[in-house]
Parts: sequence; C-alpha cells; structure tokens
Amino acid sequence: MTVYIVFIILTLFGIVFCDTNQTKGTGEKIFYWLLCIGLILISGLSRELGGDKQLYLAFFDEIDLSVPLGEYITEQFEQYSFMPLWSILNYTSCDWFNSFTLVQIVQALIINTATCYIAYKYTDCHFLFLLLFFISGIFFQFNTEVM
Repeated sequence: MTVYIVFIILTLFGIVFCDTNQTKGTGEKIFYWLLCIGLILISGLSRELGGDKQLYLAFFDEIDLSVPLGEYITEQFEQYSFMPLWSILNYTSCDWFNSFTLVQIVQALIINTATCYIAYKYTDCHFLFLLLFFISGIFFQFNTEVM
C-alpha cells in the first residue's frame, strides 16, 4: 500500500509543479518517464492481485514443458483461444525462469509504455493523466477485483 501512496504523492507533485507550467523542460520529461517506469513495476510486480491474473497464473502453473513449443501453442489456441505470442511468452518464461513475474513485467511494459507515450504526446496535463490512469486502471481494478 505504501508504494501506491508514494506514486500518488509523486504524481500530485508533478501535477502541481509540472502540469501547471506552460513550458515543458527536460526535467519534466525525465520525471514523467520515471513515473511511467514506476507504473510498469507496480503493475508488473503485483502478485496474485485480480481474478484474471490468478486464472492466468493457474494456467502458467500447469505448463507441461515435456510438450514441444509448437504443440503447446496449438493446444492453447484450440482450447483457450490464447494467441501464439502469449503462449510463447508463457512457455519460455516457464522454461527459463519458472516465474510468472517475467510475463507480468513484459505485459505491463508493452501496455503501460504505449499508454504513457500516447498520453505524453497528445495531452497537456501528463501527470494528471498518470494519476487518473493509475487510480482507475491499476489501483481501483486490482483492489476491487480481489474483493
């Protein structure tokens, strides 16, 4: 919970000191991307938060590495409609690290980097967007889905 509070305080700091300025400097850009990295780590390192994540973790725990990768991809596509890249990521993560954390970080990296880039490019209040995205998309979703 402390990580959530620190992230909220840092985004509020960004809203007050960076979003209100008309001129955007390099420091503001670096601070924004550091917060985006923090957002990636918060969502990527969350363990067993949310029903979907628990379901995918159960699928991950059932990966049979004795089955070749091609057969695993076909089986996952036919049975669960999982896309091949998702199956490859799960299989290789299980094979190399035996940890679902890598899958979560890669997924958070792709989604949050794209979201942060689009927000930075097309909004004027970057830190306000990060705060709203964090509260609605990460904090609220993780903590209410578990309930």
